Amino acid sequence: MYVIGMCFYLDNQLRKTAQFPTSFPACSATFIVFLIDGSGSVSPGNFARMKNFVTDIMQAVKSRRTRFSVMQYSDRFRIHFTFHQYRMSSNPESLVQEITQFGGYTHTPTAISKVVDEIFIESQGVRPEDNKILIVITDGKTVGDSSSLSEAAQKAESKGITRYAIGVGNAFNVNSAYRELVTIASKPEKEFLFKVENFDALTKLRSTLEQKIFAIEGTQIQSGSSSFQQEMSQEGLSALLQHNSILTGAAGSYDWAGGFFQYELGSGFPKSTFNNVTSTNNDMKDAYLGYAMTTYTDQSKTYFIVGAPRYDHTGRVYVFEKSLQKTKLRPDLTIPGEQQWPELTKGEKLVVLESEKLNLTA
Repeated sequence: MYVIGMCFYLDNQLRKTAQFPTSFPACSATFIVFLIDGSGSVSPGNFARMKNFVTDIMQAVKSRRTRFSVMQYSDRFRIHFTFHQYRMSSNPESLVQEITQFGGYTHTPTAISKVVDEIFIESQGVRPEDNKILIVITDGKTVGDSSSLSEAAQKAESKGITRYAIGVGNAFNVNSAYRELVTIASKPEKEFLFKVENFDALTKLRSTLEQKIFAIEGTQIQSGSSSFQQEMSQEGLSALLQHNSILTGAAGSYDWAGGFFQYELGSGFPKSTFNNVTSTNNDMKDAYLGYAMTTYTDQSKTYFIVGAPRYDHTGRVYVFEKSLQKTKLRPDLTIPGEQQWPELTKGEKLVVLESEKLNLTA
């Protein structure tokens, strides 16, 4: 299912003395909490529509690595089912439909704090490396809660929780109410804040939210994001041995954008750093960076020369300068490939394409 890859370090008698990585990384899971507003301003019919929206999202993005939990809040708070209860249920959608509305005031800051303190915790099965997503659905601003909304949002941020704020209804046409959504949502707000006119309009939002969750979860290929991280890395496709470090190419990393790991040798567990260029080049998909590597040393500096043979279908070479001051490497020089179609007539191109088709068939 995955082609993560492994490198073995052999001595001069071809005996294995080490392997890199020392163990395969555990696949991260995705934990999603719906925090739903059950205050008295939400009509029973709209509360039912909100529950349908939650079950639709659950059905659309569920996978063996996804867990859900639901907390309802007003001036009361209840976890209706935990991640473990969701996993053990034969019909998890029914857990949502059984929820009855509280009524009362809207205590959003306290509710968010409770989600962080009581649901996104290790005893609920959540690990630091897992994806954590909070979806807050509310129809109005905070009423009757003296807790700080900004502090609650910052608490969630410090735990690495991605937050979607969904405001439903005309209440959010008022600036003070809208600013609450801005405070709740992760940044940039245009990616994580949604305002719809009524609960019927939640159905229009479903597809957009599903795609965003898929991209975070890493189970679907979405445009503009790296859905796969190291699941297809093919680490060890190339390797480079240095005096005090080992580099291993990982051409399949991040939707085959590629990259390479640098392992610092010495006493104890080898420290690894992943290097790529997707943060500075947004057109690296399928470039295969790390397919081949070599090194060059002049009088004072060492350079790592790394190939990306499928970059823009013409290839590119990246030159990284080794620096004692910086752990993560950045390319100092790029050399583009020069492959291109020869100047052929339309008929000649047709012959070339037909011959390629015959070669593939053969």
